[in-house]
Amino acid sequence: MRSSIKFKLTIIIIIEIVMFLFCVFYVNPYFIVEINSKNIRSSYILSATSGVVHIDNNWTYTEGNYSWCSGSGTYSEPFVIEDLIIDGSGLGACILIENSEVYFRIENCTVFNSGNHSFGINLFNVNNSQIINNTCLTYEKGICLLYCFNNTISKNTAFNIADSDGIYLYHSDSNIVSENNASHNHQAGISLENSKSNIISRNTLNNNSDGIQLSFSFDNSVTGNTVNDNPCGIRLTYSYHNFVSENKGEFNYNCMFLFKSDNNIISGNTLNNNLNGIGLFYSDDNTLSKNTANYNEINGIELSYSNNNILSGNMAKNNDECGICLFLSNKNKISGNFLTGNAICIKELGCKRNLFFNNGLCIYRDTLIIILLVPSIIGVGAVLGFLTNSLLKSKRKSNQ
Repeated sequence: MRSSIKFKLTIIIIIEIVMFLFCVFYVNPYFIVEINSKNIRSSYILSATSGVVHIDNNWTYTEGNYSWCSGSGTYSEPFVIEDLIIDGSGLGACILIENSEVYFRIENCTVFNSGNHSFGINLFNVNNSQIINNTCLTYEKGICLLYCFNNTISKNTAFNIADSDGIYLYHSDSNIVSENNASHNHQAGISLENSKSNIISRNTLNNNSDGIQLSFSFDNSVTGNTVNDNPCGIRLTYSYHNFVSENKGEFNYNCMFLFKSDNNIISGNTLNNNLNGIGLFYSDDNTLSKNTANYNEINGIELSYSNNNILSGNMAKNNDECGICLFLSNKNKISGNFLTGNAICIKELGCKRNLFFNNGLCIYRDTLIIILLVPSIIGVGAVLGFLTNSLLKSKRKSNQ
């Protein structure tokens, strides 16, 4: 019997590992679309030979020598780069801004054909910029912020990136990334690494490897985004104290997936018609509240190796397997959830001291307990039968 239990646990562990690796290493089958600059209308056309944009804190010189730059760098009159078409000719970044603290705006530009390991619009050590309504079609990252603070990335399009992310923030804090369309990227639509206190809101992120990816990132707000047709809609890895709310996702493998990410708030998201709605893997002390995870092909909400989480007021209905599934997860509090129409309402496997209450008529099932309980009941029955039989025999002898 023990070997049978170990075998089942081993199979489940293998399935969980395969699901995690698929989510991390999925390769998106989309390729770069070639752009002919003759088909794009704009005020200026730049090429690598006539000069891509590279500014290293020399705004005054740039404004005085190039007709495509105007302004004075103040809050009320920022420097403006607009209406450019830039063919990087495979040689480097189309727009590179470095070491800048003045106010500037890049607007209505189209950039494409950047070189290997180069980006469409690249900001390095930049504050106080606005990147608005640009189109980035490049081989590497569309828009990249490195060590940047207090910037706004809004209403841009970044797609068909052959081998990277649509919008990427690295060690960049207190930025706003809103209303962008970053779809059909080989990796993430929007990716944050070692970044904190950013607002990621109202973006459309479809057909990427990850819709939104947070890695080693803290205190970010991820709200109101749409993530469809991704292996992972929203993925947090080693990321803590983030607020993820009011996002919508369909037709993803894992719509929302947390790996070794603690103390996050996951609230008010709608995650229907995926393979899995919400999955926590080695993630503790998170709060999941008022989420909707219906009509998923496997589970609405799944916890694996995850402890001390609070699940309250969630709706997980009509999922093919479980409304809520817990695997080797302990001390979680499951209360006030709406769990109807699932193959199994709540299932535990190898768990300890989880607390369930006010989940409607839902009765949880612990597979491991049932496996161990049946032989125990049979054993207790046999002992009671033996004792009863002995007592009867003893009574007969005394009567004789």
